[in-house]
Amino acid sequence: MRVLVTGVSGLERERAWPRVSPDFEVVDLGKLMLDVAREREMDLDERNILRADRDTLAALRAAAIARVTPLLPRDMYPGKILIVSAHSVFARPEGLYEGLLLQDLKELRPEVWITLIDGPQAIHERLKQHKAEYFHMSVAEVVKWQELEVFYSHHLAGDLLVGGLKVPHFVVPVTQPEAFRAIAEGDKRETAYASYPMSHASVEVKALIDTFVERLKEHFIVFDPKSVESSHGMQERYTQEDRRAISSHTIVRDLDWFIRINADAVVAYWPAVVFSSGMSDELRFAHGNGKRTILVTERQEGGLPLLSPFLTYKAEVFWSSEDLFAYLRLPDLEQRVFRVCQEEMVEAFRLHDAGAATLTLDTFVAGCKVLARYRLDGHEFERADSGLPRIASLVYESWKPLLDRASRRGLPRQGNHDTG
Repeated sequence: MRVLVTGVSGLERERAWPRVSPDFEVVDLGKLMLDVAREREMDLDERNILRADRDTLAALRAAAIARVTPLLPRDMYPGKILIVSAHSVFARPEGLYEGLLLQDLKELRPEVWITLIDGPQAIHERLKQHKAEYFHMSVAEVVKWQELEVFYSHHLAGDLLVGGLKVPHFVVPVTQPEAFRAIAEGDKRETAYASYPMSHASVEVKALIDTFVERLKEHFIVFDPKSVESSHGMQERYTQEDRRAISSHTIVRDLDWFIRINADAVVAYWPAVVFSSGMSDELRFAHGNGKRTILVTERQEGGLPLLSPFLTYKAEVFWSSEDLFAYLRLPDLEQRVFRVCQEEMVEAFRLHDAGAATLTLDTFVAGCKVLARYRLDGHEFERADSGLPRIASLVYESWKPLLDRASRRGLPRQGNHDTG
């Protein structure tokens, strides 16, 4: 696998790949350019190379790529991952300009492209210690550089597709080596963005969220906004421009990069009724961009939480994390049956909780069969019919503690009424 890795300076990008594989090779294009300059006895080093003009840098880059191309054939490194580390955009005191051209990419022939990112404040602090002349950059300018690095990388990857080379592009936090590893090794799992309350979540809710996200990683390649959160790390010394840039960067990162570019699905976890404008906006954005959207909440002792129709219209709803993970372990057709049984359970529970009907496993299975005939086409129903009682039983047992509590109350009441 040939993996092109781009990103701004100050990432400490080696944090992303120390555990990629025991059998991988990393080639740093920038270091090769410095080797070429030194061999040519040019007065350029890591400190001042960005003073060179565009043509000089292009010539050095072409010479460096010529040293990489012998490593590219698959039979040179069977089973290995070859990582070529580079910049898409150079940052010089007088402005930003391209660090890669389409012709460079045609010679490198990447099979997958990863742009690494980190919080702009963390990058800014590291650049203060960098040997190159990055002392001129403010936090706001780091934001612009990182956003242009991603934009230009994604643009060039699209140009390769037009040229006949399909190169998937991902934006990965340098702090998520497990996601980097999965993509670099060709993991075929779907990608998912984890959405959840952050600003207003209690310590207890945050603990539930952390556990949920870790379990989600068993089923998806997960992009976790907390791994690179920046809007909560403001410093007094930052200017108003820095603060505005950081805030807008958070929105660009989560919506445009993690959801639009990366994600096959958005999985939102809302274990308690906590205000979260970000989670709601992320679901709406994903839904509007054709992504699969899932909302997971948790059943409460008093019944089901009341969910606004402005949430439920844009996502598949699961009423507990256990239900979601049971569902994800099933094959495709059984997942459809599970969704039918869950739909039947929500309505049956409302009647049971209100004292209007008593729900048993037998009546539940019968109700699921009726609804499955309605929801599935004839061929699907025939294939699913024999296994339906098992899936219905799985759903029933998951909800049974809540059903039992409603039965013990013994009074006709609605468990998920709006108390407001």
